[in-house]
Amino acid sequence: MSLLSDKLSPGESTADDGKCKPYACGEDIPAPRISPDYTRFFQFAIFFTVMHVVALILLTVPKGLPGAYGIAAVYLLGAVVGLLILFRK
Repeated sequence: MSLLSDKLSPGESTADDGKCKPYACGEDIPAPRISPDYTRFFQFAIFFTVMHVVALILLTVPKGLPGAYGIAAVYLLGAVVGLLILFRK
């Protein structure tokens, strides 16, 4: 499919013919450099990772073990403290 569409294209594309430039209503303006800020994204990514691991651990606690609920509670408390540290201002 790629080779077929390459054969159907009208010719070689260069940077001067405008195919790689942003559309600006006929004006010749330089392309802006975008530098996204991912600091908030990483906080939410770590939040969802921690929450998924906590859900996995808590939902797989065996019923018959005597100390399993205590270990799960300590794990949950540690996750809450970690999330509070993550989102402190």
